[in-house]
Amino acid sequence: LFLIGKKIFTEQTALIAATIFAFSPIFFSLGFHTYTEIPALFLLLLSVHFLFRQRPILSSIFLGLSTLTRFPMGIFALPLTIYLAFDSLKNKRAPILFFLATFTATLLPYILLNLFISGDPLATFRAGATAINDVLGCNVLRAKPWTAYLDWLLRSEHPLHLFALLGIAHLTLTRKKTPAH
Repeated sequence: LFLIGKKIFTEQTALIAATIFAFSPIFFSLGFHTYTEIPALFLLLLSVHFLFRQRPILSSIFLGLSTLTRFPMGIFALPLTIYLAFDSLKNKRAPILFFLATFTATLLPYILLNLFISGDPLATFRAGATAINDVLGCNVLRAKPWTAYLDWLLRSEHPLHLFALLGIAHLTLTRKKTPAH
């Protein structure tokens, strides 16, 4: 997160963001469990990092691994592909097909194994979606709706999160045209 923030903003902003992120309650409550959220998020951040470093193949491999670790992370393929599309137009490159092909190739052995074992290539993805829906979003929330995140933020489960509101306001009011990399 620090390296991504440093690339987009400044080193000071990146340090503040990484500090707030590091003291997030989700890491304190999940840090000693063997849940998949933390490794999947690490792999996703690594994917974004490599995308900003103009390494779309590595980015897509880590996005694929993140998706295999926790399948809802696959939704990030859409914004990362959109970012690549705009970047391709600006820089006259076309890594989108390589990005999507590598992402698919990373998932392909797992999908083929599902097909071989159950006859449905998306069987485990469907089972995971059903499990998530059965607990209303996430087992960590203890059967609370997804809006619980908003409630926690507004009630300031962690005081450093309040600085995010100030940062967003400051960024919105003083934003200059900054390059993404």
